[in-house]
Amino acid sequence: MSGPTPSLYLEYSIVIPAKKQQRKDAARRRWALLNYFLDNGMASLERSDVAVWIVLFRSAGADGVTSVSKSRLASVTGQDPKTVTVALRRLAGAGWISRLRRGGPTDGCALYRVQKPHSGGEI
Repeated sequence: MSGPTPSLYLEYSIVIPAKKQQRKDAARRRWALLNYFLDNGMASLERSDVAVWIVLFRSAGADGVTSVSKSRLASVTGQDPKTVTVALRRLAGAGWISRLRRGGPTDGCALYRVQKPHSGGEI
């Protein structure tokens, strides 16, 4: 029984480092976003906004997309559901999150993306 052909081995050895590099890059981007939020966003936001953003950030994937129900956000942050709704509105207005899909009783949870505000937006 012979081993893999050199061309297959070469392709395999290139794919693994590329995927590893992609994971490292995604982790760097997440850390950079968290640091930017801590340095530039927290001071201008209400405490409830900060708590909601951190829970969204924690549950987001490498692409920054997350689906967390308002009731779950209220439970984890210890906030009233109405306060969570207001916090989500303020975070979206400041550019820290964007709602990708609206949630509802038949639609399930809303889909959000945590992000760095666009330049020129209020922080």
